Amino acid sequence: MAKMNMKRMIVLVMTLAMTLTLCACGTRSLVGSYSDGLDYYAFDEETYTVYTRYSLMEEYEILDYGTYTLDGDILRLYPGGFSRVVEYTVVRENDKLSLYTGGSLRIGTVYDKVSDKCIPPEDLSTAGNIFSDASDTF
Repeated sequence: MAKMNMKRMIVLVMTLAMTLTLCACGTRSLVGSYSDGLDYYAFDEETYTVYTRYSLMEEYEILDYGTYTLDGDILRLYPGGFSRVVEYTVVRENDKLSLYTGGSLRIGTVYDKVSDKCIPPEDLSTAGNIFSDASDTF
């Protein structure tokens, strides 16, 4: 009888461990900072900030901020102070983040990962990464 209870306990523990492992596979985040030279996305575990500049000679300005969710390859941005949701399809390959909008047209932008941390663009030079700002060279 004790052997039967022990077997049941082992099966229960293994099932619980497998269930928790599978649940963790669905939770992903975009923690880090990404840029295409003009636009700059900074993600932490739950929030994001989008910075932009209109030329490589200008400083970055905050364009948008809020919270986000990542469900599989669907990124939903919830801008602060707005009730609308902005939705993208996400493709991550190596150190690239591609954000695509809308149906069959699939308009997208590719961003390079510039840091594994959520940092504002003005802190890049002190973060110890290799991203070089093109506005520093002519």
